[in-house]
Amino acid sequence: VAVGTLMMQPTYEASARILVKIGRENVYVPNLPGNGPIPFLNLDYEERVNSEIEILKSQFLARKVVEALGPTVIYEDLKNTHPGLLKGNIKGLLNAVLGGQSTGTEVSPVEKAAVMVQRDLTVEAVRKSSVVNVTFKHTDPRLAAKAINTLVSLYLGRHVAVHKSPQSYEFFEQQAETAQ
Repeated sequence: VAVGTLMMQPTYEASARILVKIGRENVYVPNLPGNGPIPFLNLDYEERVNSEIEILKSQFLARKVVEALGPTVIYEDLKNTHPGLLKGNIKGLLNAVLGGQSTGTEVSPVEKAAVMVQRDLTVEAVRKSSVVNVTFKHTDPRLAAKAINTLVSLYLGRHVAVHKSPQSYEFFEQQAETAQ
């Protein structure tokens, strides 16, 4: 156990905390005929926090982090010329050892790295609060910090895109025309 512990490569963990606030994206204004729209505020905090957790853990964001940093930068194992030599890919390993042909279902390095990012990412709600704790584990402390910062930055953009009102563009376009 002592020899194994000394030979193990250390794993570093970078973390970030995100405050989920109820904002304008949670105000629903139905289009009703008559006296005008009546705003309705949805205040289910647990549902909102869980929705944000799912956005943070999504394949979409993991892929964007990998595309921003580069798959072989995050995981140097992906530089191998034999894609089957990655951990857990027994079928690819057998193909590489036996000299077999590719099955045509090869997964790109970006996809492999995105799955690995999701594996090394932990997203959980802090009890009795509207805070989400996000952690990323990696063997390089600088890369762990860079990955978590990139994820949070991309999440903020994704949050705005997911929660924006479909009528907001039309409103600002009309206001710009009026101002001109």
